[in-house]
Amino acid sequence: MKVLLMGNGYWGSKLKRVFESQGHEFVCVVNAPRDGADVIPEALSKGATAAVIATPPLTHYRLVKAALESGLDVLVEKPMAHDFGAALDLANLA
Repeated sequence: MKVLLMGNGYWGSKLKRVFESQGHEFVCVVNAPRDGADVIPEALSKGATAAVIATPPLTHYRLVKAALESGLDVLVEKPMAHDFGAALDLANLA
């Protein structure tokens, strides 16, 4: 699997290590994006098929939504969204 990692801090670096140990390739690693709109197209151009999101919780909704809308499989650190309505929106999109 070719993976985009958004958030390479404390948890992101641990998730990266686990994915790499399973033979997955990281095609794009971004430390702390504010909006997925500028990161997702770059990852898609490099062949990413999945996104790992380990950014601050308030960024999760927009990054997960951008990744799902781009056709990527997504693993997101908890919480997946800031409220129930946003979480339901992501679940429906997935």
